[in-house]
Amino acid sequence: MQNKRRTVFFLLCVFILFQASFGLCLDRYDEAKLGREVFREIEKRYGLLDVPEVSLYIQQLGNRIVSAIENPSYRYKFFVVDQEVPNAFTIPGGYVFVNWGLLTILEREGELAAILSHELAHGEARHIHKQLETQKALAVASLAAAVAGALLGTDTNFSQAIGTGAMASASAVALKYSREHEREADQLGLRFLVSAGYNPLNAINALKHLAERQWGGRPGVLDYLMTHPGAAERIDTLRVLAKRWESRSLADSYLPDSFQLAKLFLIARKYDLPTYEGFVKSLDDKGEKGVVSPVVREFARGLLLTRKGNYSAAKFLLADVWSRRPNDIFAASSLADLYFRLGQVEQARSVVERTLRSRKGNLALHYRLALYCQELGLNEQALQHFDVAKKAPFLFPDLDYRLGIVLGKLGRLGEAHMTLGDYYARRRDVSLARFHYQKALNLLKNPSLEKKVREKLVHLGKIK
Repeated sequence: MQNKRRTVFFLLCVFILFQASFGLCLDRYDEAKLGREVFREIEKRYGLLDVPEVSLYIQQLGNRIVSAIENPSYRYKFFVVDQEVPNAFTIPGGYVFVNWGLLTILEREGELAAILSHELAHGEARHIHKQLETQKALAVASLAAAVAGALLGTDTNFSQAIGTGAMASASAVALKYSREHEREADQLGLRFLVSAGYNPLNAINALKHLAERQWGGRPGVLDYLMTHPGAAERIDTLRVLAKRWESRSLADSYLPDSFQLAKLFLIARKYDLPTYEGFVKSLDDKGEKGVVSPVVREFARGLLLTRKGNYSAAKFLLADVWSRRPNDIFAASSLADLYFRLGQVEQARSVVERTLRSRKGNLALHYRLALYCQELGLNEQALQHFDVAKKAPFLFPDLDYRLGIVLGKLGRLGEAHMTLGDYYARRRDVSLARFHYQKALNLLKNPSLEKKVREKLVHLGKIK
């Protein structure tokens, strides 16, 4: 409960701090700069999800919606926050965040697409920028103290007292605009959703799921503090708007069972075993009523057996799912992971290579393939796949460490130490990062790389 309060409170306070600090002068450059700063803060304070297959699935879904927007205002970027409380939000500069807990309460891909469309609508309408024009006199010092207290938990009573007052004051000032923005985002988001090929009824269903999960069991509180209109009002509006597309044939999902497999892949890793086992039992009950497909039920049971250590039975089920869905990254990754646990690394590699032929460019599959090649001693091939995965290093926390080891085995010691320095710098271990950067300087013969290392050392001195 405390973490939920801190998450909500932090996001609102950051939003208000932007308002108080920048007044009317927030242009696109400022938005991009703020976006980067807030992204780093969210990554540092809350962390990003460490299940890259799911993060990439949400990125691809978000990009599909963006591609349906005519002349989008930003190069949108999608991230999954490692928080269970269901939520999604947008920050300046085109950053869209989804808490992994949101996937657990939704039932189909179209519902998730509706949430993302709504957040993209906030970005396209530049609602944060418009809010800045209305609020210029909030107390930055008290809000900064509240943010620090909420994030660091140094004084719970103090931070809660300041936090409640700050949020209520902000809500009173901005209530009208925020309610208007929510309605506009619902309307614009519905257009984006339909343009991307999804049934608009998914927006209504998503909102119903959210309404069923009142935050902390306190109905109505966040409608005020977070300046969102009530769910019933928004559902009624969306139902009227959706009638415009009644005659069109629109989808709930692009690929069969894709959302359900992604959801299972996620919660099998995030739920404790009894909770996940209960979820699988509920799927069996739904399957008997024809609500859940046999493939989804089989996949769920295969993951459960893997969690229980019954690998032989799990392999039978997961291999069957993959044979039916050979292009699905969740089916492939689950079976490959099981082969790896069994010490059958060559089989794991074969599964990923086959799926990668149809899912070229999927960074999670490249990363898995790099790990398997590394395990097999195929370091040149491992290096190639690590280099591809490095396009999104935030998805793979250990990538620089593993890449450094591979570079070392290939005799490229200077680059190995530079990469290990990057790994420890990202973990904010200044001492080890400096050690590896200094070693890199002693070993590198490339002036360009030496310059980069010197720049990294300067930046390292700024890490607190």
